[in-house]
Amino acid sequence: MKRILWKVVNEDRKSISVSDSKKFSLRYKKGKIVKAKRNSLGIFCFKTKVEALVFSELSHHLFNSYSILRVLPQERGRKPKIISSKITERRITLFYDSINRYNNYMFSCAPPCGTICYPSVLVLD
Repeated sequence: MKRILWKVVNEDRKSISVSDSKKFSLRYKKGKIVKAKRNSLGIFCFKTKVEALVFSELSHHLFNSYSILRVLPQERGRKPKIISSKITERRITLFYDSINRYNNYMFSCAPPCGTICYPSVLVLD
């Protein structure tokens, strides 16, 4: 049986980001399957609602408001060892470039507790 996960989104039900990035931000509509951007770590989720809430509260200065949605993974997930150190379009681009082009982890940091990334999820809320 698939386990329910938790996804933090902004007031527009889009991926949390400092900028309204079309390159990396996805919209989460109830009942729809959302697929991760190609060549990305996947859709950033949390194992528990408490872990999603802690991330949201620690990051509240980066965005106006947020919601925590229930999502159901559609494929196997993986725990990232590193993620982008900031959630701006420029920093995320530098993060992926440093890994893909140079096998270098310059713009990275450890993921928050409970982070797991999936290729696709079904939005339940």
